[in-house]
Amino acid sequence: MEKLIFLLTFLKIKLLGFLPRPALLLYQSWLKKRIASSAARRFDYYKGMQDFNQIPVMNKKTYTENFSLLNTHHFQRDRLIQLADEAELSGKFSEPLEGCSVGLSTGTSGLRGIYIASKRERIKWIAALLAKASFIPFKKHRLALFLRSNNQLYETTENTGFIEFKYFDLRKPTAELMADFAQFNPTVLVAPPAILKMIAQYVEQNQISMQDVTVISAADVLEKQDKRILEGVFKTRVNQIYQATEGFLGISCSQGNIHLNEEWIIFEKDQIDSKNFCPIITDTMRETQAFIRFRLDDVLEPLDSCPCGKGTQALSAIGGRFDDIIKGFSEPVFPDYIRARIANKLMSYNEFMFEQVETKKFVLHTKEGLQSQEQEGITTELKKYFQDYFKENIQIDFAADLVMAPSGKRKRVKALELGK
Repeated sequence: MEKLIFLLTFLKIKLLGFLPRPALLLYQSWLKKRIASSAARRFDYYKGMQDFNQIPVMNKKTYTENFSLLNTHHFQRDRLIQLADEAELSGKFSEPLEGCSVGLSTGTSGLRGIYIASKRERIKWIAALLAKASFIPFKKHRLALFLRSNNQLYETTENTGFIEFKYFDLRKPTAELMADFAQFNPTVLVAPPAILKMIAQYVEQNQISMQDVTVISAADVLEKQDKRILEGVFKTRVNQIYQATEGFLGISCSQGNIHLNEEWIIFEKDQIDSKNFCPIITDTMRETQAFIRFRLDDVLEPLDSCPCGKGTQALSAIGGRFDDIIKGFSEPVFPDYIRARIANKLMSYNEFMFEQVETKKFVLHTKEGLQSQEQEGITTELKKYFQDYFKENIQIDFAADLVMAPSGKRKRVKALELGK
């Protein structure tokens, strides 16, 4: 049954990918009618709402406040955060609740997002990813995944029968990670841009070899200058996934432009100027957790057309820049770990930026002032992290002076440019 779900989803996404834009928009009109009726039956929050346009647009704050009404199991948010944190710390990602896997975001917008996925949804997710990435489904692949934490969402690849999966824990020493990576000899590499740059350094130094590897950048925006550098080192095109807690939102085409996954996600536009917009997404593939008319904080710049000829909307840019890797310690300090620890200690919705002002001195800038309990929790958590992993003592100051840019772009971690 798992292979059948995989193959049917794979073929469906492939076929929808050939639709010209007018036909795709007609298909999306049908999806809107379907999702409006199914949402009212499936999720308590939408009871009584029968028309798609009647469904209110929701942001992360509103979503958090109504979380139990937006999943079919009525899971409580605090309980899921506890389970996911325990799994991340232990490294044991078993089925936590009623056959559903649970994962956390790093808190890019001030509160940690939660995703819930059933086994059926996880199989559909990997099928959609492979279909969009132009994989041959019957060919065996070895997939190397570098992310902040593992999850059964990724390990579902094993159930398809076509992929051998290996997760690389970023908490391990870099040398150990690279040795394991070389031994695994993957055909597919999925990692954030910062990790790809680290791997590229090892390739340039002839410490590891990469041949005939499909490279996919994930979990952060891939800047154009970094893309050029990586492609020069890896001698292949670097694909980019646009993914958030709210879903697998897009992937780059043969021309290098990211296309939105409009085969199953409805994208409405909240215009912030004449061209740029914030997407309001409706993921029609989600069955356990609703993301219907959910407004993201990303700023997207559309392309009028793409040379690849696909009917899906192409993007010129995704607002935001890479987070810096913090330097000056025995190992690189990856921003995901810093963001996650700060976001986990915030008691309310807040904007923040963690800035390295000296090698071992940091300032946490926030839009709103923090409570003393929040400051104490963040200080304790980060000092413990740097002591446990790097045997270093750090200083952390706080300043409620963060001013958001008009574009809405954010930089969560700002590293010191050493040597300048």
